[in-house]
Amino acid sequence: MLIDLLSQTLERSGALENFWGKLDAGADATIGVASSARPFLVAARFAERPQPTLVVVPGEETAETFARMLGAYVGDEKVYLYREREENPFILDPPANAKEYQARARQSARRLEALWALQSGRSCLVVASARALLRKVAPARAEVARPLVLEVGKELDEMGISGIEDYEGLVEHLVELGYENTGKLDGPGTFSAQGGTIDVFAGNLVNPVRLDFFGDELEEIRSLLPGTGQTISSRASVEIFPVQEFPITSRGIAQARSRLVPQSSTTPLYRDLLDALDQGDSLFVFFEGVTRGAPALQNGKKLCQLVGIGIFHNIIRIARIVLHTGIGIYRHPAFFH
Repeated sequence: MLIDLLSQTLERSGALENFWGKLDAGADATIGVASSARPFLVAARFAERPQPTLVVVPGEETAETFARMLGAYVGDEKVYLYREREENPFILDPPANAKEYQARARQSARRLEALWALQSGRSCLVVASARALLRKVAPARAEVARPLVLEVGKELDEMGISGIEDYEGLVEHLVELGYENTGKLDGPGTFSAQGGTIDVFAGNLVNPVRLDFFGDELEEIRSLLPGTGQTISSRASVEIFPVQEFPITSRGIAQARSRLVPQSSTTPLYRDLLDALDQGDSLFVFFEGVTRGAPALQNGKKLCQLVGIGIFHNIIRIARIVLHTGIGIYRHPAFFH
C-alpha cells in the first residue's frame, strides 16, 4: 500500500522520533500539525507500528471525517468510530418506535465493537470525540463488550461460550445481549428462531445472518439481504456484539434491585427505575437508565477505566484540552490491558 512507503520514508527521516518516543514511554507530547495532515500522520505511524490506538478529536463530525480518512489510508476494517450516544442522558423515555430502537441498537453495538477492539488488544485505530468519552460504561472486568463468536462445524458446547451449551441456551443468550425475538427480522437488534434456524440482525453488521443448525451443531452461516432473505454469501464465523451497554441477566437484575431499594424512598430517579424493574421492564432500566442509573446498577465507569487507559487520570480534563487544542493520540500498549 502507498501508506507503507510513505510511513517508511517518514520513519527514516527521524523528524518525529522524539514525539513518538515520548508517547511510547507513556509521557505527554505535543506537536503542531496542519489539520489536513493529521489523518496521514496517524495512519503512517500505525502502518509502521500497528497496535491498539485511540485517537481523540474535538467533535462528532470531525471524528466521522477523521475515521473515514484513516480508512482510506489503512483499510476500513482496521478503523472503528466510537460515537457519542445521541439520546438525552437526563430523559429515561424508552425508544418511541421500532426505528428509534434499531438506531440505538446499532449505535450501541458499534460502540461496543470499538471498545472490544481496544480491550482485546487488537491492532486497530479507534476514533472518538471528546464528548463521546464522557459517558459512563461498564467496568472492564464485566466484559460487556465481548461479542458472541460462532463458528461453522462446531457444536455449541465446543465453542467455549459461557452459559451456552445448546440451541435453547443460544436463544436465551441473544435476549441477554439485548436482542428482541420478533418472530421475523425487523431491523438491527432483532432475531427470529424457527426450528433449527436462527436469523439475527446483529447491530454491528450491515446485513443479517442466518444460522443453520443440525441439533446443536452450527452447519452454516449465511449473510442475507434484509427484507428479501436472499443469500449474499457464506461465512466461516460471525461476531455478534450486544446491542445494550449493560448486560441483562437474572443476577444483574437482582443486584440492581438491591441497590435501588435503599435509595428509592428519597430519590425519584431510583424510584422510577425500581418501578420499571418491578414491572418486568428490565430493558428500560439497563438500556435507557445506563447513564443516570448506572451508579446504582453496576458502578459505571468512564471509557478510560473500561479499557484501562492509564494516561486518562482525569478524563474530563483531557477531554476539555482536546476540545480546545485539537487532536489527542494515545497508543502505549499498557493503556489497553
